[in-house]
Amino acid sequence: MDQKQYVLIFSTAYLPLLGGAELAVRDITDRVHDFTFILITARMRRDLSRRERIGNIDIYRVGVGTPFFDKIFSPILAAWLVFKITRHVHACLFWSVMVSYTTITPVFLKMLGLYKNIPLLVTLQEGDSEKHIFEGRFGLIAYWWRASLQYADHVQVISKYLEKLARDFGYRGPVSVVPNGVNTKKFQIEKKNEKKVIITISRLVEKNGLDVLIKAFAEVCKKFPDAALHIVGDGRLRGELEALVDMLGIRSKTIF
Repeated sequence: MDQKQYVLIFSTAYLPLLGGAELAVRDITDRVHDFTFILITARMRRDLSRRERIGNIDIYRVGVGTPFFDKIFSPILAAWLVFKITRHVHACLFWSVMVSYTTITPVFLKMLGLYKNIPLLVTLQEGDSEKHIFEGRFGLIAYWWRASLQYADHVQVISKYLEKLARDFGYRGPVSVVPNGVNTKKFQIEKKNEKKVIITISRLVEKNGLDVLIKAFAEVCKKFPDAALHIVGDGRLRGELEALVDMLGIRSKTIF
């Protein structure tokens, strides 16, 4: 058996299918060289290889290349793949990236009494509403949230909001709050003047509290009349937020 330390990552989607969670996994694994990474994901498209290497990760894709089938059956297909992989390598950690189809694989295995000695790290960076999490898929989403947190040895979240949500689901173990970051070598702001600029990048939904930001910005403008607010994103609250901006008289200082 290979004596290297392997981390098995579970993600329902991965590059080239692009999202914040996928980019976070890539950026983290590109910077960690003490472990060998294997990622199991749903294939989703027929043009994607069943196996390839991207960055510092060996990618295994399960399924036939059809999104619906691959997502639904990925926990079973991924579990079988785990059996095959762990016959040859020593897995020191299971890492589930969010609570979704493929990512419940280690929970499913632990429910069967398997791999009890391999710790489970669960990352939460969902952007879904609480209503969707608690009630979506006829309660299945909430069920797998509770199950994932029940079997998790450690939870990593990107916000205090998600830490509270994990606690609301009954998790009592250790939590690490690690917000999303930015590569300052790739993204730099050339300041041409001293005008104060606030930028928010998020969906325009209740949980992100954009109404609170806008009201606070109106107060900021009283002290810094030249300040500007850039709201990058879209969502169903856009009309309400634009109306709030107009009501507070800060339309000329706010860009959607």
